[in-house]
Amino acid sequence: MAEGASLREAYEKALRCDPVSAFGGIVALNRTLEVSENDVRGELARQGKSRTTEYLLRQVIFVLPNGASGATVQGRFNEAQAFRSKFTDCNGGIELARATRDVAVREPITRSASALGDQLRVVLEKTDVGRLTPPARGAQGIEMIAVCNKSNREDSAAADSVRNELLMKRLEGEAQRRYQEVRNKAVIVRK
Repeated sequence: MAEGASLREAYEKALRCDPVSAFGGIVALNRTLEVSENDVRGELARQGKSRTTEYLLRQVIFVLPNGASGATVQGRFNEAQAFRSKFTDCNGGIELARATRDVAVREPITRSASALGDQLRVVLEKTDVGRLTPPARGAQGIEMIAVCNKSNREDSAAADSVRNELLMKRLEGEAQRRYQEVRNKAVIVRK
C-alpha cells in the first residue's frame, strides 16, 4: 500500500514495497482514469459520429379492438391514412387526434437517431417536421409517429461509447505496461 502525487508514483512505491506479491496480484486505485473531452471529440470526428439528429416524437394510435376483423383493421387503416393528410403541424394535429374517437396520443419523447433502429431512423429521416409517418399495424392498433422537431446535436450516446472505448484502451495499455514492468523486475527463485 502506498500514496503518491500521481497514480504512477503511488503504484511504483507500492511495487517497491513488495515486488514479489505484486506479480499476479491485484492493483486497486482510488482515483479515476480519465479521457479528455478533446480526445473524445477527436475520435468521434475520426469515426464520423460527432453529430446526430435528435427527434421530438409523439405516437398516435388508431386503437383496434381485440380480435378485430380484417375489414375493421382496413377501415381503421383508411381512417389513419386520411387523418395523416390533415396533420400539418404537431400542435394542431395532436389536438385533432385527441378529439378523434378511439385515437390515443402518447406523451412526447426525445430520441437521438443513434438510439433508434435502422428501419425507424430511415422513416423518420424521410418525414418532415410537423408530419406523421405512414400508418403501420402495431400491437395496439394502427400506429403513426408525429415528428414534432428535428435538431442536429452532439451525439451524447456515441460520445459515451467512445469515452468508454478510449478508457478501456488506456486501462489495458496501462495494465500491460505495468505487467511488463513487474515481469522485468521479477526474480525467480528455484529451491
